Amino acid sequence: MFATTKVRLVLSAATLQRTFPLLAPSEKQNDGSPFATTLLGEQLVTHGSTQFRWCNSTKRVKLLQFSVDLLTPMLQLLGDLRIVSCVFDKSLITSDCRLAGVSISDLP
Repeated sequence: MFATTKVRLVLSAATLQRTFPLLAPSEKQNDGSPFATTLLGEQLVTHGSTQFRWCNSTKRVKLLQFSVDLLTPMLQLLGDLRIVSCVFDKSLITSDCRLAGVSISDLP
């Protein structure tokens, strides 16, 4: 089964802190990136897809894959691909909404 998705995300201070920690101001310092000011409170509309595969013998989902385009809405907000690249450079997620630095072999 294949489905297309449309998700609206609001970039709160907590979201910025957890996904783009180098952009957001820390608790000790209030010196966040100017990009954080631009992003804070903005709503991203993302488009993506989700794929499910069902196992008839076990009666369970055997595969769940998703892909989300974060690059396009970030580019629309920030207006420059170089800035978007800098934003994602040290983030904890990638522009296709995957956990940065985590591979399948790292998962239990």
